[in-house]
Amino acid sequence: MPEKSSSHSYIKDIYGSAATFEYVAQTVGIPKDVKGLFFVDIGSSVSPVVKRLNEMGGYAIGIDYKYTSLKTLVTSVEPSFTNPNRWNFPITRHIPSYLRGETKQDNSNKPSNPLTRLLYWIVESKNDYATWGDRASYLRQSERAYKEFLIDYQSKSRQGIYVAGRSERLPLTDDIADMVYSVASLSIFVIRDRQSFIDSMQEAIRITKPGGLIAIDPWFTQDNQVWTPTMLNNGENFLSLLDSKKIPYQISPKLQRENGGCLHIQKPE
Repeated sequence: MPEKSSSHSYIKDIYGSAATFEYVAQTVGIPKDVKGLFFVDIGSSVSPVVKRLNEMGGYAIGIDYKYTSLKTLVTSVEPSFTNPNRWNFPITRHIPSYLRGETKQDNSNKPSNPLTRLLYWIVESKNDYATWGDRASYLRQSERAYKEFLIDYQSKSRQGIYVAGRSERLPLTDDIADMVYSVASLSIFVIRDRQSFIDSMQEAIRITKPGGLIAIDPWFTQDNQVWTPTMLNNGENFLSLLDSKKIPYQISPKLQRENGGCLHIQKPE
C-alpha cells in the first residue's frame, strides 16, 4: 500500500542551523565568481550565505517559513542550540539583545579592554572544548554566523532579501534563478513527507533557468545512519521521476561524510 502523506508533517521536527558561507560554498559548489548570478537559498534559516553572495556581487534571496517575524525566527532557531539532546550550547551569549528582538540591552560578558577580551576568549574556548570537544569550534562558528545573519536580516538595505514562504510553493516566477540550493532543509526535513518533498523539488526546478543548477545537500544512498527507510524511499522515488523526465543529475562525493554527497540537478536547456 502506498505511503500516505500528511502535508507539512516535517515541520514539528525542524531545527534551525547557522551554516557558514565557506561550508555551504564548498558543499553545494557555489562558483567563485558570482557577479550577475541569481541565487535562491531554500530553507536558509540563520545562515549568512545570502548576505555574502550579495556582497560578492550576486543577487541572492533566502526563503524560509520562519521569516514571518524576528520573534518567530529566534524562538524557532535558538532552542536547537540549547537542547541537551543536541548541543546544549549557549549560542546567544555573544548576541546583543536588540538583535534578538529584546528591549533591554545585555551588557554581560563584554570586556572592553583588548587584553581582557583576549584572556576571556582563551578561557571561554578552553571551557567550550572541555564541554563539547571537537564540536566546540563548529558551534562557535555557528554562533558567529548567527550573529552575522541577524545584523543583515534587520538591515533596511536587505528588505525583500529574506522572504517568508514554504518550499512547496515558492513565491517566485518560472525560470528566474541561475542556482537554487538547499542545505539540510529539503533533504533532512522536508523529505520526511513524500508529497511535500516532491512538490518542493518540482518547485526548485520550476524557478531555475534552463541550464541552471539545483544543489541539494546532503544526499544519501543505501546504508547510512541519517535517512530512515521512508526518507530513502522518497529520495529514490524522486530520482526515478528525474530519470523518467530525462533530467540529468549526479551525486557528488562529499568530504568528511560517509555514504553521502550532494545531489546536483541540471535543468535541461
